Amino acid sequence: MFIIPQPTATPGPESDGAAAAANPAQLPAISAGEGPQEQEFPKLNVGPADPLAGDPAPVEAPKLDPTQDDPDRVIHIICPNGHELETPMSMVGDDAMCPHCSAQFRLRFEDSLEHKEEKKKEALRRETAFERGALKWAISLAVLVGVGIIGLVIASQMR
Repeated sequence: MFIIPQPTATPGPESDGAAAAANPAQLPAISAGEGPQEQEFPKLNVGPADPLAGDPAPVEAPKLDPTQDDPDRVIHIICPNGHELETPMSMVGDDAMCPHCSAQFRLRFEDSLEHKEEKKKEALRRETAFERGALKWAISLAVLVGVGIIGLVIASQMR
């Protein structure tokens, strides 16, 4: 849903500017260097996530099918015999024949080099996030063990 602001009144071609010059109160004040000002759209509130809390619920964008992104986008799919084919997204899901070896196969986005590269990047991102979490846990555990040792040393000297 889009909210379109009401248009602002602008002087038409029938006004010659003489009337506007005679009555400067009708013109908005614009300082030097200021261009046309953008109007701010009203903010939509989709409702609170929790009726007792005042914050609105986050709205997620719908997941799109990668084959529907851009039908003119070209992806690279490997045929069963290893030949790389440039394929437009509009042909994904169709049966095709390799021009090099005449092997027939179905063009699938999951078989494309771009999809495989996206999967590698996602796996690397997840692995990095896991490693960061493990490092934080290790540091927290080391601090806890250090505090425990210091506590034991202090307790043994108080006897």
